[in-house]
Amino acid sequence: MLEYKYSRKECSVCAVELIVAADGNCSKCGARARVRHIDALLQNYYNTGAIVNLENLLAFSAASHEKLVLKKYFPTIQSASLYGEYGANHISGVDVRDLRNFTDTSFDAVYASLLFDYFEEHQQAIEEIY
Repeated sequence: MLEYKYSRKECSVCAVELIVAADGNCSKCGARARVRHIDALLQNYYNTGAIVNLENLLAFSAASHEKLVLKKYFPTIQSASLYGEYGANHISGVDVRDLRNFTDTSFDAVYASLLFDYFEEHQQAIEEIY
């Protein structure tokens, strides 16, 4: 089982000494704790050899802070969402339950935070990602 440790002294987004504000966000850049933990989680996976050489990421509804952290690990990020706009290189109208507009093996990984609470067909989405 993967052991998860998080003991960073600096913010993984802005790379300055991490001082947490009253709202739990980085006092310098405002990055939320869940965003700051992306770096620690991916680093743990890389350190254990669980994942290697990932290039292309499909990122659902990733905010700018999330993309800053993710691009350390994925040289190519395709931003997507069913609704809304999330910056440059973004495709709106992409449903995680139906990814047929992308060829198989287009992406090495899929990132989504707070996505699965918007629909009930979780198994369908997981199978589509796989």
